[in-house]
Amino acid sequence: MNKYWAIWLIFLPQLLFSQADPLPIKKESYRAYIGLSTGATFPFGAFKDVELDIINGGYARTGYSFNLDYGYRFYKNLIIAGNYSRITNPLDETALQKQSVSSCANCNKPKRFDKAEASPYELNAFYGGIGFIKEQPNLSFQMQFMVGYGNMFTSNIEMSTDTSRLVFKTKRKSNLTYAVGAGLRIHLTDQLDFSTFGSFLLYQANIDQEIEYEGVTNYVRAPIQYQVFNLSFGLAYRLIKKEDESEYKLKY
Repeated sequence: MNKYWAIWLIFLPQLLFSQADPLPIKKESYRAYIGLSTGATFPFGAFKDVELDIINGGYARTGYSFNLDYGYRFYKNLIIAGNYSRITNPLDETALQKQSVSSCANCNKPKRFDKAEASPYELNAFYGGIGFIKEQPNLSFQMQFMVGYGNMFTSNIEMSTDTSRLVFKTKRKSNLTYAVGAGLRIHLTDQLDFSTFGSFLLYQANIDQEIEYEGVTNYVRAPIQYQVFNLSFGLAYRLIKKEDESEYKLKY
């Protein structure tokens, strides 16, 4: 995951300062924007770990996200930011199959399962926070820090042999979630932008994991850490006051 973050940081300054022919768009020509984007989510930390047992390791693989963003400049370069994100990450079923499940010691389980199937993780979250925005004639750069409330669904995991079956049932849990990120919007016209944004998202909670083996159900206290780097691309629409709109029209 670090390589994606490093590549993004390398090219970001070039995009900010290397454009030779900026569009004639007036600085601070808008107060707000709304945007739609989609992209890839790269897990890291315990959420990605495939060496730990299933209770402590997430076994998550690269997933995708859908994002709705809003920002309002309330004072000079400061903005109020809002975001809705829907994120899903599949599991590494091959790694699951190879792992024993130390959390189910009373299940008399086999050391290795022949088959493993798992539904994706899913996180739906609303965020709000504050950010900093820097204007260039042809683009905007911003950073933001947000806190939100997320609703997470854990994976439904089924592991089996010819004679036995072990199931970790899906659980839903709501809790606080955090995000920090940076990105830019390139002004395509006087109101339409191409946007790219990278952010680290962190959701943590504890659940009572329901484990079923051969008709017997056990409950194990389990930590959940949804940790991803969300790299998204999309379009944003800048909202301009009607009385000032004539000043900001592009002149070809």
